[in-house]
Amino acid sequence: MPPNSICLIGMMGAGKSTVGPLLAEQLGRPFIDMDSRIETGEGRSINEIFKGSGESYFRELERNLLPQILGENVIACGGGILAQPVCRTILGRQATIYLRATIATLEARLQGGGTRPLLAADGLMPDQLRQLLDQRRPYYEIAARWIVDVDALSPAEIVEMMVSKIKGDSP
Repeated sequence: MPPNSICLIGMMGAGKSTVGPLLAEQLGRPFIDMDSRIETGEGRSINEIFKGSGESYFRELERNLLPQILGENVIACGGGILAQPVCRTILGRQATIYLRATIATLEARLQGGGTRPLLAADGLMPDQLRQLLDQRRPYYEIAARWIVDVDALSPAEIVEMMVSKIKGDSP
């Protein structure tokens, strides 16, 4: 098992916050959800942070938090964290798993978009989502040590695949 953090990356709706605690429990490691940690530290929701302080402020919070939480943890990273070069460098040194989902799966999981600050107008959600995925996909693929396609899998199956890859250190 790798001695560094196991970092889950991928789009919002890919399942990072759902499978992260299950993976952490399976591996006997602490789980940290970056968005939850930021919300707690700021005393407001991610949506409120975006509205009140802007995306660049939120990305600064992510950038500052990431080095502080590295260690023997399972970390659910924010969907846009890899847009920041310093975070790409840091995550490139970790055991990073890209939870890859198709647009159809993401749309189904994010129906309504309510608490997702980058998906402001429900009517535009599929276009916004597709644009974000197109921007982020290359970063996810480059940063990932392993890729797990999550579309047809249950959370338990996703965890089983991740554990298999981590223990076997297979692509």
